[in-house]
Amino acid sequence: MNAFDVFLKTFIDPVKAFAALKEKPFIALALTVMILASLGTAWVMISHLDEGAMRAQIREAMEKQGGTVTDAKLDEVMAQQAKFSKFGAPVAAVGAAIVYLLVALVFFLAFKMLDSDMSYKQSLSVTVHGFLPGLIGAALMVALILKAGSVDPQAAETLLKSNLGFLADPESQKALSKLLGSIDLFSFWSLGLLTLGFGTVTGKGFKGALPVTVGLWALYVAGKVGLSLVF
Repeated sequence: MNAFDVFLKTFIDPVKAFAALKEKPFIALALTVMILASLGTAWVMISHLDEGAMRAQIREAMEKQGGTVTDAKLDEVMAQQAKFSKFGAPVAAVGAAIVYLLVALVFFLAFKMLDSDMSYKQSLSVTVHGFLPGLIGAALMVALILKAGSVDPQAAETLLKSNLGFLADPESQKALSKLLGSIDLFSFWSLGLLTLGFGTVTGKGFKGALPVTVGLWALYVAGKVGLSLVF
């Protein structure tokens, strides 16, 4: 089974896909596609932001800090935002690559503590393939943005109703919004694939890997909620 076969079978026959990754941990294809998807989604998002809504939100934030906000000052801030937004998509792509490398490292260390002989390369291959459902979410997000024509920056996170984040106000209910946003169809799909993948590669099986994957996911959600309370 080659890298392309494994890529496709992750969606239609993940048991065989992860069994193949145990023998030969393909990484390049899945990682490249995921990085390009992050790049493309970020570019579409940034290029379709609603400037009117963005301007109003910046004005509101500046007014909360005190003082009078003139149109000239607001124009200056908007110009700076436009300047930095050019780097938004590349930064998102690099950030995605770093996230996959770090997540794979966390899983590698976690299973090493459980006496696993899994290599970091195997961990990275399972990680990038486990997150492949995100490609479908990204494609749907891009389609929604293109259909809408423009998107409110504050509403962008809940534009795709694949999670329950839209049930809470992201401004007045920040922690609840983050918590509900984590109850996500694609996140659970990936969590299932990661559990199956690491269970296969480490030999611990689905039930043996489940406490590790769910535990780390719960820590991530708790950290995200906690940060929303602090900042």
